[in-house]
Amino acid sequence: MLRIDKDPCFRTAVAVRLPGEQEESFVARFRVLGLSEQETFDLGSAEGATGFLRRVVIGGEDIAGTDGEPLVWSDELRDRLIDLPHIRSALVRAYFEGVASAREGN
Repeated sequence: MLRIDKDPCFRTAVAVRLPGEQEESFVARFRVLGLSEQETFDLGSAEGATGFLRRVVIGGEDIAGTDGEPLVWSDELRDRLIDLPHIRSALVRAYFEGVASAREGN
């Protein structure tokens, strides 16, 4: 029997290459959007991509400040991550790779 989750989510590692640094990663939790909702976002525009990421990124782990202290997940932290171009692109890539790998597994 197929069971359909009303609010499907997944966790995955997000690899980020910081400018001038080696690759680092953190774990993000994503909400999976249906195609009809996903199509409401213009991912080719900054505004559309920001709205999309605000909707799908629902958590994160293994994120620390420059002092090495872990940061507590919040909407403010999510928005700070989305605002940084190298992290923003890594989040979009991780979301679509995660959704694609789930489809391949089915």
